[in-house]
Amino acid sequence: MVFDSFDIKSLIRPVIDFPKPGVIFRDITPLFQSPTALRLVMDSFAHRYVEAEFTHIGAMDARGFLIGSILAYQLNKPLILFRKQGKLPADVLAEGYQTE
Repeated sequence: MVFDSFDIKSLIRPVIDFPKPGVIFRDITPLFQSPTALRLVMDSFAHRYVEAEFTHIGAMDARGFLIGSILAYQLNKPLILFRKQGKLPADVLAEGYQTE
């Protein structure tokens, strides 16, 4: 199957008012059901950054880990995982933040 950007966008499902009213959660799990679409998305990301000068890739909890690990592999960069407080047993760097 040949995909275009419309087909790929249709694999990212908006969930209105989740996890709370006023938030639109972008569910990317359907994208992972299509290896071809996932490869196109990841190749597009990699192509965008292959010439960029940076040293690491940072990925936020859950969904970011999925995308970030593939991208770090493709670009041969170290991956830094950003976790919620209390999720790791070792000493960590911490920074405050707010969610939606």
